[in-house]
Amino acid sequence: MIPIILAFFSAFLGVSSQVLWKIEIQKMGGILKPGENWVKNLLQFVVTPFFIFGALLYAASGILWLYLLEKYEFSQVFPMLALSYIIAAVYGIAVFHEAISIYRWIGLVLIIGGVFLINK
Repeated sequence: MIPIILAFFSAFLGVSSQVLWKIEIQKMGGILKPGENWVKNLLQFVVTPFFIFGALLYAASGILWLYLLEKYEFSQVFPMLALSYIIAAVYGIAVFHEAISIYRWIGLVLIIGGVFLINK
């Protein structure tokens, strides 16, 4: 059960970083704006607090993931990355007010079931 908890936490950190980055990109109105210098926009993006904190979360996720790869079988832990889909769906609803169709919910339930079966 420990690998699932650690993998969930790693996925949570990774998805959280992506959410912060998406929020900042939306605040900026995008990076790849037509007619604008995307390099300048990208440089402005990478110095924002949301990007920096997101990068720290992403690094923490990666370090935790390296621990999992070291301590557990690859074929056991790698499929647990699918937990990020569930976390992303929750963020999509809670933060971005996205509608999740019944088909996505069914897919997410199947993913959860698969992760638990792999760890039996």
